[in-house]
Amino acid sequence: MHHHIVLLEDDECDAELIERELRNDGIAAIINVAPSRQRLKTLLSHSKVDLVLSDSAVGDFTALDAVKMTKAMQPASGFIIVSNHMDETRAEQARRMGAIEWIRKSELSQLPPLVRMSLDATEANTRETAIAHPLGGESTLGSRQVRRLVQAIIDLSKARDLPAVQRIVKTAAREINNADGATFVLREGNQCYYADEDAIAPLWKGQRFPMTRCISGWTMIHHKPAVVPDITVDERIPQDAYRPTFVKSLVMAPIREDAPIGAIGTYWATRHEVTADDVELMQALANSASVALENVALYRQLEQRVAERTQQLEETNESLREFSYFVSHDLRSPIRHIDAFADILAEESAPLPPAGKHALDSIKNAAARMNVMLEGLLKLAQLGTNAIEAVAVDMRALANSVVPNVLDQSMTPVTLTVEDMPPCHGNEVLLGQVWTNLLTNAVKFSAPRSAPTVIIGSEQRKGETVYFVRDNGVGFDSSKANHLFTAFYRMHSTSEFPGTGVGLAIVHRIVTRHGGRVWAESMPEEGATFYFTVPSPQQT
Repeated sequence: MHHHIVLLEDDECDAELIERELRNDGIAAIINVAPSRQRLKTLLSHSKVDLVLSDSAVGDFTALDAVKMTKAMQPASGFIIVSNHMDETRAEQARRMGAIEWIRKSELSQLPPLVRMSLDATEANTRETAIAHPLGGESTLGSRQVRRLVQAIIDLSKARDLPAVQRIVKTAAREINNADGATFVLREGNQCYYADEDAIAPLWKGQRFPMTRCISGWTMIHHKPAVVPDITVDERIPQDAYRPTFVKSLVMAPIREDAPIGAIGTYWATRHEVTADDVELMQALANSASVALENVALYRQLEQRVAERTQQLEETNESLREFSYFVSHDLRSPIRHIDAFADILAEESAPLPPAGKHALDSIKNAAARMNVMLEGLLKLAQLGTNAIEAVAVDMRALANSVVPNVLDQSMTPVTLTVEDMPPCHGNEVLLGQVWTNLLTNAVKFSAPRSAPTVIIGSEQRKGETVYFVRDNGVGFDSSKANHLFTAFYRMHSTSEFPGTGVGLAIVHRIVTRHGGRVWAESMPEEGATFYFTVPSPQQT
């Protein structure tokens, strides 16, 4: 069956890339591009539309206008916003109006699973009575089970957080299989966490078990369902854990078969012959839960962080908003187009002659470099608004933690020493970025030496702790030191030392956000030392 998708998009390149992503994923659909309000209205008026994919705005016609029109004209149609230029406040408003979700154009690989879920839900809503074999192939599933599974899929497509997913899945799992209990299990490293349950008597909610000592772990390790008609004779069952419960039979299915992140189990109080349909139903529900969990992880955790900082984000000045928009939309789109169409050209023109391949590689390398520079600009902009959540930080341990990754990227062996340093009070993630950027800088500029050496340490100056990174590299003219922390300022050409010139600007922004200072001392051919301070809470 071919579904009908309308793409509200006035950028031809973006429209082509979205269509290509869906077709490459095997989504069978007729896709019509609507570059205007009138075209969308015409398509909604003259044909059944299963799903609308909408940019944040086409001219003065916004995604909020589009979802309102869509739900008024075809209430059963799904609606997904696909845009890099959207904020969480408006996205949440769109969800309340009936939109399913918002994803970024820079993350198009995440679009097909969401589209599939939406199309399944739309089809289930409008053609439920005509569904005879929802899971493919011959089936003996009853209409009640089919309706319950369909409803669960629809509910999961609307779930916005983990508790909602757990509630939908545990209830549906028990009802679909007419079971006496159901559990929702999440993988936490090498343990299985029984996060939620719906049962006639307590099972294991809140408990954790080693992956190798429970049936849910077996299911995740082996990437397939587990069927246990009689728990007393199955060696995979830890009898001590099951003896206090009512369970006699069970079926367990992995959430995300290729790389399981959890499992769903249903249990019976009397011996139950688990059928192929029972397993098929469980796996279908688990697959839908997998997509829902991925969406929760990708979007809702971000939304929570954004919500916690709403007040501070509102205080961002208008010029920074305009700058972020310009970088993320006006500049990134052409770069994304260049990179994507270069890939298409490489695929469809192979094999290219050496000169052509060199030219294409040069295009992609230039696009990649520009994208890195834009990412650096965005990081600088974001550092101006992010709150500093300060904790006690072991600076020596933090510096040691970034050393292996930096040295792994160096082509030259470097002698590196991390001296004892007192702790400080700051944001561990941001300060880790400071150490990474300064250490990367030191390793890069000391590489030409016959015996590159870098020292990380601290010293006391007038009762204040000053942290430093010292190298024996090529150094620089100290009279120009004040320009070092300006974005894109470089004292050396990229042919001598590669880089974007953003790293030190990020260091400066992080340190100043902590209320500290950063500076450098050097002489040409005599190495360099970069210093920074992080005031204690008493000093601030």
